[in-house]
Amino acid sequence: MTSHKVDARPEETSVAENLDTRNWVAPLVDITEGFDELRVVASVPGALHEDIDVTFEKGVLRIKAQVRSSEEKRSYLLREFEPGGYDRSFRIHESIDASKIEAEYTNGVLTLHLPKQDAARSRSIPVLMK
Repeated sequence: MTSHKVDARPEETSVAENLDTRNWVAPLVDITEGFDELRVVASVPGALHEDIDVTFEKGVLRIKAQVRSSEEKRSYLLREFEPGGYDRSFRIHESIDASKIEAEYTNGVLTLHLPKQDAARSRSIPVLMK
């Protein structure tokens, strides 16, 4: 993957004003490029699929997932799991067909398929002899 096609843009990340942002982190991701798509694999453990929000607008892909705490009242000796979530944005410099983006979520791993528009796919140009 060449660095000019996808840029991490943490400065574009923002969370809703009414949420405690201390426990929000950027999820770890792998981004790969195939002939016809970009694939983004993000680690968002603890999130429920209905609490994951993926948007693609004006060339910016944003992954946001809220992780809720257990509603049980407990007396903790040590508590490191607190409500929070994940929030990360990327600028995509590839021509993506936004209407065909697909997302899958299994066992804490979010996989996004961003299909390239036909014009953005690489192709081999035959050289003719004259």
